[in-house]
Amino acid sequence: MAESLQSQLRKHLVALSAAGVEFVPIAPPAPVRLFQSSPNESAPDPDADRRRQLQTVASEAAKCDRCAGLFATRTQVVFGGGPMSPDILFLGDAPGADDDRDGHPFRGEAGALLDKILGAMGLSRAEVYLTTAIKCRPPRNRPPTADECGNCRGYLDRQLELVRPRAICCLGETAARALLGMSGNIRTLRGQTHDHAGTPVVCTYHPQEVVQNAALKRPVWEDMLRLLKLLGRTPPPKS
Repeated sequence: MAESLQSQLRKHLVALSAAGVEFVPIAPPAPVRLFQSSPNESAPDPDADRRRQLQTVASEAAKCDRCAGLFATRTQVVFGGGPMSPDILFLGDAPGADDDRDGHPFRGEAGALLDKILGAMGLSRAEVYLTTAIKCRPPRNRPPTADECGNCRGYLDRQLELVRPRAICCLGETAARALLGMSGNIRTLRGQTHDHAGTPVVCTYHPQEVVQNAALKRPVWEDMLRLLKLLGRTPPPKS
């Protein structure tokens, strides 16, 4: 029968004692090796290619001169921005004076109101994509013409294809008509869910209209609730 390990160990210790060995050192624990990525390595960005393509579209729009009147009077092209694959992309009609100065859409009073609406929805400006149907400010903040929207449509289509929002919210009649190609006014376009290339679209009043007419707050909020429901979200409780 094979000798047990315990018996072998006892004999080994007796032999060591006979040889004058008074103690046996305990082996130190094996070193712990932690995997650490190289300082030059970083997590891959799955949206990197789309971001590069979107920047190319923005650069092309910045050089566009299709609308002679807008090209002659604009300060800069306001392309818009936000995260890739957001829950919501908000689409306005055109940059305003404040937008033209800052280079970002929805500034000024209308932008401040939009921020409040987003907060009530449980969102922030950083979580949504903001852009406009045309990228140049019309003189005296007039609404963009159908031709101007048509000239800019290619940039908008490529922008939507690359950003890939889960839903689109058209703010105002001009934006809704530009995107959907429909002739109805905002009263007939809101209150229902439209479709653009497989993406649900909700239309509502522009924040600037609400600034000028507080009675529009309720219908706008109804439209935001429709938008949240489409996304499977609910607004946070009121504080």
